[in-house]
Amino acid sequence: MLRFVFPMCISLLSGCALLVNGGRTQSVLVTTDPPGAELEYDGRAFLTPALLNMSRHGATVEVYKHGFAPAKATFDTRPATLLLFLDIIPCGNPIALIIDIAYGAQNTLVPSTQHVVLTAVSAEEAANLSAKREAERKQRQEEIKREKKRQEEIEARRRAARGR
Repeated sequence: MLRFVFPMCISLLSGCALLVNGGRTQSVLVTTDPPGAELEYDGRAFLTPALLNMSRHGATVEVYKHGFAPAKATFDTRPATLLLFLDIIPCGNPIALIIDIAYGAQNTLVPSTQHVVLTAVSAEEAANLSAKREAERKQRQEEIKREKKRQEEIEARRRAARGR
């Protein structure tokens, strides 16, 4: 009896990276010195300290504050080796491993907390950095508008093609 129960219990651990780590995202904390800096991630802005749900495939966030040089915080991906081992060994079935990889659950972002120290700059340099950042923001907005217009044109062509 024990000969059958033990493998069944172990096989329940299959796909455990998804069960233990959760899905495609991981919560990470970004703090700054001084606090109250703005950071951008995934096209959205946050004020620090910020708790972000990031993709488990690694990411870099940009941190800004007027009067300080911009900085970046990088979150690297590390495999959850033990959990991957438990996917393969218990029942020899790669399906659990495939599921974990598809969801990115086999990865962990490190570090899970980033503290960014911003460096003060002169008033002139701060003004230049602010102007540059504003120009980049406007450029991103223009790119978003162009992409939205392109998507609308594609959709209009699809509707026209269906109507024929």
